[in-house]
Amino acid sequence: MVPVTNGDGMEDERQRSPLYKVIGFACAGLIVALAAGLVVVYGPSLRQATPTEGLTRTLAEHFPGSAPEVTRPGPDSLRVVLKVSFDPTVDAEQAQDVFQRTREVVRAQETEGLHSLEVELQGVSLDGGATTASRSFEVTGTAK
Repeated sequence: MVPVTNGDGMEDERQRSPLYKVIGFACAGLIVALAAGLVVVYGPSLRQATPTEGLTRTLAEHFPGSAPEVTRPGPDSLRVVLKVSFDPTVDAEQAQDVFQRTREVVRAQETEGLHSLEVELQGVSLDGGATTASRSFEVTGTAK
C-alpha cells in the first residue's frame, strides 16, 4: 500500500492493484454457477406432488378445458370444481351428465377412505354472468 496525501493533509491508503476485487468476483461467480447447477440438477425433484395431483390430471383428460381443482376439505371428503362452457343452472341434463361422469372418474381412482364427494360446476350464463351448480355424492368403496 502506498500512502497518498489528500487535499486536507491527511494520509489516505490506497492499493495499487485491484487483485482482491478480481478474486472476490471470481469466487462470487463460482458460487452463483454452483447454485444454478444445483437448481438445474435437483430442482425437478424438489417439487412436491399433492395427493390429488393424479386425480386432477385424470379429470383434465376427461374434461378438456375444465381446469379442474381438486381439494380434500376433510380426511374422508373430496371437492372437485370444474369450469364448463354452458350454464349449469339452465342446462340441467348436461350438468347431470358431467356430475355423473365426474363421480365415475373419482370412483375409478384410488379413493380408499373417501366417503363424500362434492362436485361444483362453474359456468357462464347467457348474459355473461358466472353461475354455479353443485351436487354431493356418497362414495362407497373403490372401483379398482
